[in-house]
Amino acid sequence: MSGAAQPMNLTRHSLLLTLTALCSVDQAAGQTVVYSDNFDDVSSYNWHIRDQAGGSTTGPTSMENAYGCFIGGGTVGVCQVSELATDGPDGSGCLEYRINTTFDAGYSGATLDNLPVNFWAPGSVTYTDLFNTWFELDYYTDINGVVDPNLQVGFELRPTGGGWNERLELPNFSTSSGWETVRFNLGQDAMTDPTNFLALLNGNEDITINVVLRIRGSYDAGRRLLVDNLRIRHLSSDPDMQWSDDFDDISTDAYQTRDWAGNQTDSGNLPFRNSYSQWLSGSPSAGVMRVAERASDGVGASGCAAFSLDAATDASGIGWEYSQLTLGQFTQGQVTMTELAGTTISFDALITDAAGNPAPTTEFRVNLRAYNSGGWADRLDVVQNLSTGAGWTHVEAVMSECGNVDAFLADLNANFENRLKIVIGPQSLGSTISPGDVLHIDNLALRYDSNPGTVFCGADGVSVLCPCGNQGSSETGCANGGGLGAHLRGFGEISVSSDSFVLSAVNLISSQPGLYFQGNNQINSGAGVQFGDGLRCAGGGVIRLQVRFADSSGWSATTTAIAQGGVVNAGDTKRYQLWYRDPQSTVCGTGFNLSNGYEVVWQP
Repeated sequence: MSGAAQPMNLTRHSLLLTLTALCSVDQAAGQTVVYSDNFDDVSSYNWHIRDQAGGSTTGPTSMENAYGCFIGGGTVGVCQVSELATDGPDGSGCLEYRINTTFDAGYSGATLDNLPVNFWAPGSVTYTDLFNTWFELDYYTDINGVVDPNLQVGFELRPTGGGWNERLELPNFSTSSGWETVRFNLGQDAMTDPTNFLALLNGNEDITINVVLRIRGSYDAGRRLLVDNLRIRHLSSDPDMQWSDDFDDISTDAYQTRDWAGNQTDSGNLPFRNSYSQWLSGSPSAGVMRVAERASDGVGASGCAAFSLDAATDASGIGWEYSQLTLGQFTQGQVTMTELAGTTISFDALITDAAGNPAPTTEFRVNLRAYNSGGWADRLDVVQNLSTGAGWTHVEAVMSECGNVDAFLADLNANFENRLKIVIGPQSLGSTISPGDVLHIDNLALRYDSNPGTVFCGADGVSVLCPCGNQGSSETGCANGGGLGAHLRGFGEISVSSDSFVLSAVNLISSQPGLYFQGNNQINSGAGVQFGDGLRCAGGGVIRLQVRFADSSGWSATTTAIAQGGVVNAGDTKRYQLWYRDPQSTVCGTGFNLSNGYEVVWQP
């Protein structure tokens, strides 16, 4: 096997990051799951108890997600909110709200805090956005282990920091038999006027909301509400877009400066609509940094974010952060390399000097980190040596091929928060950034590309049997020595001009090579023919694209320019497959196997 990777250019990086994607699309309705929590990120239950005054009485100081329980009025009583490891549907994890002691409170309930809603435009959420958004959850109510159809559950949303007057109240629901599902449209099903809800949401710097599950009726000991599979769906004209910011939500410049010690020295027109910060390290003797929102310095005279060094410094490190890029498409704590292969961060960048002219020799570096815990050791290097020449440069990075992926992924999963911060700093102090240099950022976005091609030639044994009865599934090749069939799929834009499309496979043999190749036809009408331990699915005018070694988890992905390497034109239909080695554990004795086939139609 042989293959040569194509060089990457600055404006179209084939870089990849590591996250677990939960993003799926309801093809009939065009609704994308933009946030999901299945409460499966604990191995044993955690709890948090509140007494009648709302004070914590026992339990861990913190849980992996942000919950609370509350009661109002009442003379005695304790309520509890917990994460349970096995009480959800099919023995999965779930969230529990429980009344431990009978009490006569005026109200009681549980909250799930800080759910990201950045699929709405910060500062300009409208009534139409509400009608384009749905909340779903699975639920179950009981008392002392017996289904409790008399327990009414109230459901409401509040912007972070909002109270009773800012609530968006939705209809009550109750259990009739066992686990059930409820779904609300925020516009159609709202029971309160959303004016105050929208006003506070649009006025918040942090565009997040809290879910309030309110127990109604009697508060008897032993009553429970269990919740699982909380989902937010959004009807979008771009179902692959997970998060974006065009920085157009201000009418005048706003800025914030920091002195050499990191202290704020001037705040301009704060607060910002968005979340920024700056930092210095070491013991610098001088230097002031500035982070700004500029109303008309972006692409096409639009808004942008701007990061600058206003004075010389000998700090050992300086930088700027932009926080809370949301990753609702990923399963908390379970992000993998495969999901990162489908996730792209993109932005437009322009670097200018103190006079406002292009500064082509100035270089910055950009990395991503987990929102709360990520540090230098856990960074994901998106772009290094970023320079922009004479004008705006568009940068795209596919996450799974970025530097330091393993450490980033481990930290992201341990952090249990589906949020990132983007960290920007000079490539090296002194030599590549001068006082007055400014990095402008516009149109920052995270995309997860839902599978753009079509799987064919799955080894399910329906049309053609695998060589020695080693059937896989309708989505994979024949089973290998690891017991699974290799699954090939594609990510990114199938565009000849951008040439950013990536092929990726899982369930491979660790550390073994595989050849990604292209063919013009589906062999045997798409059913394939026996070859080695698997099925040969793609053929006719075969072009070898690239050899890639599987990592320790059995994953690999292309880094070459596929359209260029495959001599592809717009309108062409091409078929792809991975031929990989299985020398030690080969099922049928040939030492190699193949994935399923994958078909795409190339666009201009």
